[in-house]
Amino acid sequence: MSSVHSTDHAASPADAETARRLERVSFPLKSGDHLTQEEFHRRYEETPPGFRAELIGGIVYVSSPVSANHGKPDNTISTWLGVFAARTAGVDAYTNTTVILLHDGEPQPDGCLVVEGGGAELVEQKTRHGRNKLYLKGAPELVVEVAISSADIDSFEKKDDYEKAGVKEYVLVLLEEHEVRWWRNSLDEEQEERSFSEIEPDGVGIYHSIQFPGLWLNSKAFLDGDAAGVLATLEQGLKARND
Repeated sequence: MSSVHSTDHAASPADAETARRLERVSFPLKSGDHLTQEEFHRRYEETPPGFRAELIGGIVYVSSPVSANHGKPDNTISTWLGVFAARTAGVDAYTNTTVILLHDGEPQPDGCLVVEGGGAELVEQKTRHGRNKLYLKGAPELVVEVAISSADIDSFEKKDDYEKAGVKEYVLVLLEEHEVRWWRNSLDEEQEERSFSEIEPDGVGIYHSIQFPGLWLNSKAFLDGDAAGVLATLEQGLKARND
């Protein structure tokens, strides 16, 4: 008679620790929850490592695992912003960093540029476990998001939050549409308030930032996955700025 072997496996220490942490979370975050920024942030601090969520317009959105389709362009954006910041005094670049934006908004943009003494500042907050963490509070001067398609939240609710908070420029990469869109926050004379107006690229598909002279984005190279081409165009922009 053949013996029967169990297919059950003991949980790894890491799995067990994650399970224990989840049990300790008295108010877990779920997509669709309506929360203030303060309550969202408190609950977020209690989630396990690797968990990612954003608060957009007072509503919680829990992120799915990041695919390679998103990861590669995200890395190019990070490099593009990082090189620009390294060559520009008084400007810092951040990647996937929590931004305490509004009373009902706490996004985690794929990339952003912050001017020293500008709309956003680093603030230190102590967690329930006594650890000190640094976050951005306020509106970065430029924000970049990489989205699968124009139907994503980045095109609507998140864009509205960035506009309302006073982000100066918003860059949105649409992977399915193979498209880059770029907005700047300008004064609407009819409404007497600031709102996003779209910036068009030049004749060869290069976007020129208004807020950051020299920050040029070769949209064709970027969408074709040509990171070297993106950096070469940025170098041209930096050279033109310094001439």
